[in-house]
Amino acid sequence: MQSGKRSMRRIITILAGILVLVMFTGSTAYGANAKPTGKMNINTATQQELAWFLWRNGLGNAIDLSENIVSYRRSNGPFSDIRELREVSGITDHEFDRIKLWIKLTGETDYRPGNERPTPYYPYPGAPAPYDDQPNNRYPNDEPYGPWRLKP
Repeated sequence: MQSGKRSMRRIITILAGILVLVMFTGSTAYGANAKPTGKMNINTATQQELAWFLWRNGLGNAIDLSENIVSYRRSNGPFSDIRELREVSGITDHEFDRIKLWIKLTGETDYRPGNERPTPYYPYPGAPAPYDDQPNNRYPNDEPYGPWRLKP
């Protein structure tokens, strides 16, 4: 009877130790949702760096925007104020607001993204829907997204 209690205690102790180990290991591995740190220098960043930066911050047309930023920089020289970025074709006020905290004009780029995943980009608001091969006459003009969705 005594050995049965000892083995049961030993099993419970081992399981409790494993549970504590898993709890602490999981919290350090995934840490709290780390926020981005540092800033991206938009005057010295390459087109690829800008595309990556814009995509990481949830701007869906990141490649086009990065090309527009680089061509604007070539034709007008380096940016003197971050608000000048609004003059770049394709940068709306909403997109500027998403990245303004993470850009700078001088110094070295030290931007590090957070752990969160960037938001996916869909050309229509909402999740994509499959397109039927055969017309089903449920939507006007057989649109896959229906009349309640906005067109680009």
